Amino acid sequence: STHSLTCVTPRHKYTYWWYGDAEMEPAEELFDLESDPLELKNLAVDPNETAILEAMRARYDVELGHWKDQAVEYNDYQRYGTLFDRTIPPDDKKAFMVRERKADSNRSKRLKGESKRPRQSEKRN
Repeated sequence: STHSLTCVTPRHKYTYWWYGDAEMEPAEELFDLESDPLELKNLAVDPNETAILEAMRARYDVELGHWKDQAVEYNDYQRYGTLFDRTIPPDDKKAFMVRERKADSNRSKRLKGESKRPRQSEKRN
């Protein structure tokens, strides 16, 4: 799965999709929630919206700073401060991304019932 971090104001919503590899590039989304409540037009690619995009990026960076300051040490939350940082190139995030894929694999196994512990039906002698 891919995670994102979003910053929302009463009018705008900015999302940074951090994941990048050979098949996917990191991406930004910016929506005007008043004129486009269904979020159909991504303003991040509109050159006329550069000022709003820069303002929302700055706001995002401040919120990410709060995340980094307050992330708890357990459950590997701290690494998301690096993954969500839009100023760090994807190649510099690879070590964190490997852990993400491993965590996703373990999560999928649990959801499918493929945990390492035997099921009750498998414990029979």
